[in-house]
Amino acid sequence: MSRTIMAQKQPLPIDERFWAKTVKAAIGTNPIRIFVELITNSADSYERLDQQGLAKPPHKISVKYLRPFKKVGIVEVKDDAEGMTAEQLWDALRYGAATSGLREGLAVRGAMGFGLKDACMAMKESTILSVKEGKISEFEVIMEKGKPYVIPFRENEPVLKEERAKLGLTKNGTIVKGFLSKNFPRLKSDQFIEQLGKHFMMRRLLQLPDYEVLITHGRRLEPPHHLTYVPPIGKTLKQEEFDLVYPGLGKFRIKMMIKKAYKDLRVTGECKETGLIHYHDKYAVVDCTLWGFENDPFARRLFGEVEIIGFSEFLKRDEDVIDEKRRGLNRKHLFISELVREIENRLRPIIEEERKASSITDYSLDTKNLKKTLRELNKIAKEEGALGKFMPPSPEYWTESISFYPPYIEVFEYLEKRIHLVINPSIIKSDSIVYLTSSRNEIEVNPKQIRISALELEKDKCFSHEIRVLASKPEIEGEIASQINEFFSTAGVKVHRNPMLYPKSGFTFVPDETKIVDGNKKNTNLMIELATLKEAQASTKIQLESTNSHIQCPSELHIPENVQPYFLSPNVIRIRVPIKAAGEGERGSIIAQFGVKKAKLHVTVVSPFETHGLFKEIEFTTREDVKEISYFDRNEGIIYVYSKHPVMKKYIDKPSFKRSAGFLVFAADTVARLICWEIIKEKERKGSLEILNPENRLQELQIHFSEIYYKRGINLHGILAGLIKTLKIRR
Repeated sequence: MSRTIMAQKQPLPIDERFWAKTVKAAIGTNPIRIFVELITNSADSYERLDQQGLAKPPHKISVKYLRPFKKVGIVEVKDDAEGMTAEQLWDALRYGAATSGLREGLAVRGAMGFGLKDACMAMKESTILSVKEGKISEFEVIMEKGKPYVIPFRENEPVLKEERAKLGLTKNGTIVKGFLSKNFPRLKSDQFIEQLGKHFMMRRLLQLPDYEVLITHGRRLEPPHHLTYVPPIGKTLKQEEFDLVYPGLGKFRIKMMIKKAYKDLRVTGECKETGLIHYHDKYAVVDCTLWGFENDPFARRLFGEVEIIGFSEFLKRDEDVIDEKRRGLNRKHLFISELVREIENRLRPIIEEERKASSITDYSLDTKNLKKTLRELNKIAKEEGALGKFMPPSPEYWTESISFYPPYIEVFEYLEKRIHLVINPSIIKSDSIVYLTSSRNEIEVNPKQIRISALELEKDKCFSHEIRVLASKPEIEGEIASQINEFFSTAGVKVHRNPMLYPKSGFTFVPDETKIVDGNKKNTNLMIELATLKEAQASTKIQLESTNSHIQCPSELHIPENVQPYFLSPNVIRIRVPIKAAGEGERGSIIAQFGVKKAKLHVTVVSPFETHGLFKEIEFTTREDVKEISYFDRNEGIIYVYSKHPVMKKYIDKPSFKRSAGFLVFAADTVARLICWEIIKEKERKGSLEILNPENRLQELQIHFSEIYYKRGINLHGILAGLIKTLKIRR
């Protein structure tokens, strides 16, 4: 006889290991991911307000990472965005809930982010405080025996003015804070800043002026500073747009940019510098990869961006486009597989070119020896007068009557340049006057007159007077002229646009990136348009802060009442911003704010031994499309030696070439002669070379070259032969 057994439904028990695996899959073992999730959640909240017209940038996100105890790290992230009701908090902490706003058509990260629940579960314990429409909710998330629990201390209770002030939330907003588990590795302050700034999901956000991420870190509450991301320095190899069509969703525009860094980049982890950032809607990053070339050694310098326009609409319709672990794009998806194919087709020829160039031959010189050699070469250049300030012409400079030296100059607008007027005393009488004029009103010459003294007439050699030239209009050409009695002379003047006089948005650093020697101080140029000063009205304070504690600047500067001495042109003033730095290899930014306008200066701290001067690098190269055996790139300061030149190739193709005295003498002599010629040309350019008769310029240059080669040749041979012995070749 059968019996009917009455039973109730019971939830399937979940083992504590499930939660541990869930958190590990989401956050991993690096606490940086917790901060990334919380910061990007705050950015999403601001973005939702933006798209509804309820907030205006810049949006501030405050981050704290403190280590007051040996084994515990304190986390806190605060925003002044939407805030959440108790009901919204419950939804945000429930697995499987769609809380991003993506399905409502808002451009946020959506299915890519792991979310608030995972970030809270990754911490030992955490508290969420959220204020919305005058009501506060406070939830605590704890882990007990490997299982998560939520304790709702307050739900939609009225918030008092005193508590708002204590929390720093004047309107709506959310604060998430907690303690890191001892299972996470301890990060030093500089490690924390570097990894958070370089995390692939943060890069786009940190480059947008709409968001300010303020960091407080260390053992004590130090003043907060801006978190920034400085991309690698490199050149653009490809910039292209193309379309992809997906059935049912239509056409999607893809904007792609591929760059190559000038040095090898970090290639692993979520803080790697290589890879193409795939994103949509300003900052919503969905992947960072080179796809099939991810581990290719010849792609180690490639980086860039792929923008998928309208991708938020795709995510709203089909979240399977993101892989199931939410670590990036799902390559198995039809749309993504087509996207990958198009990207790889554009990457392939670039990487093949890199492989081809490297497979032929790769040359390298010993770095330590190279730096020592460059210092020696620049020391010689300085001793020979090729480095330093403008030199007046030698008393031996000869002219039949009167002439300018040099006879042609190039100047920048509103940047005074000096030229010399050389006079032969035999052509003039005592108390004679030299008159100076300009062919254009925009090119001013001073003084307008020079009275020749009796003492100068007693000289038996030519003498010179310094002339100042100042131009007020760019991209023009003209002449300055001098006349004494019947004798007449002219000099050509070409005027270039001065970038210092055209500050972006009326307030900027020029240049906007600089290097500073470890342990040194330096003045930088902050350019301000007159219109910006008027906009600020009574304000005279410029606020300054550094994103890196190793790079220091004043916290504020004041524009003086009398700004006349600071004008570089009628419309622009220059304020000197002093900076100092310690820590070779450190990188960061100085951020200046004047009224509502901001300017950013990227700073790199270099070794005191990093080369400064005429010669900055020596490279052996496999380039074949040149006829020279060596060449000096004056703009970059690089000496190139072409190994494919038939004469050089004759030596280098032999296995024991470095033991060949003939090769060492030939290679050293080739570079030594180039160096001597470049020193001569630099002296001529600076006006410190004696050219007695301009009509015989080439012959006189050859004489100067012979003199310096005779004087410096043996020393140069020894220095360069020692360097060339360290040449390594990978075939």
